[in-house]
Amino acid sequence: MKYLFFLALFTTISPCVSSEDPDDLLQFIIDSYAKPCEAELNAVKTCLHSTASNLNISEGYNMFLDKELMISVIEEFENSTCFGPSECANLKVAKYVYDAVMYIGFKVYQQGFGCIENTSLETYQDIGQHCVNLILVSGQIKERSIDSFIDMLKPMVQCMVPRLVCTDTQKSALFAASYRAIDLVDGFIHPEKIRNTLQLSESDISNEEIASALNIFP
Repeated sequence: MKYLFFLALFTTISPCVSSEDPDDLLQFIIDSYAKPCEAELNAVKTCLHSTASNLNISEGYNMFLDKELMISVIEEFENSTCFGPSECANLKVAKYVYDAVMYIGFKVYQQGFGCIENTSLETYQDIGQHCVNLILVSGQIKERSIDSFIDMLKPMVQCMVPRLVCTDTQKSALFAASYRAIDLVDGFIHPEKIRNTLQLSESDISNEEIASALNIFP
C-alpha cells in the first residue's frame, strides 16, 4: 500500500515540478506538509498576541504579586480559544507549554496565593538561603551543572513550602505548581522528555524546533 501511495503521489505532483531536478520534487513534498503547520502556527501566534494586547500587562515584577490582575490575565487567555486540535508537532509542543503555564497560574493565583501574600520578600530570602545551605550540606549536589541545578529544585520546594505561612491546601497547590514548572523547565533542557510526553519522535520535531515553539508566545 505504501508503494502505491507514493506512486500515486509521484504521478499526481510530478507535472508540477521540473523533471530535471529531483530535489524540487522533495522540496515540494516537504512544503506540502510544512506550509499548513506554518499557517496554523502563525494563526495561534496572532491570536495570543492579540489577546495580550488587550490586557493591562506591564513588564514589572510587581504584576506577579497582583492576584486579581493575574487571575484576569489567566482567564482572558483561557477564554481566547487560540489553540484547537492539530497534528502539527510544533503546535503540540506550544499547546503543552500553554497548558502547563495555565495550570501553574491557576494553582498559584486561584489556590495557593495565600502562601505568597502572607510571606514577606525578606522571609522568602531567609527561607531560601536556609534551604540552600541544608541541601549543600546534605551532599545531594555532587557537581556544578545544569542537571544538578534542576535536581536541586524539587528538594528546594520541599524544604521551602512547608515553612511558609499558609494553609495545607494552599501549600499543596504551591507544591503542584512548583513541580509542574520544574518539569517544564527540565523538558526544555532535555527535549526528549517533552517528545516522550507528547509521543513524538525526533524526526517529528528537533530539539531546536522545540525551543523555537516558545517564540509564538507574547
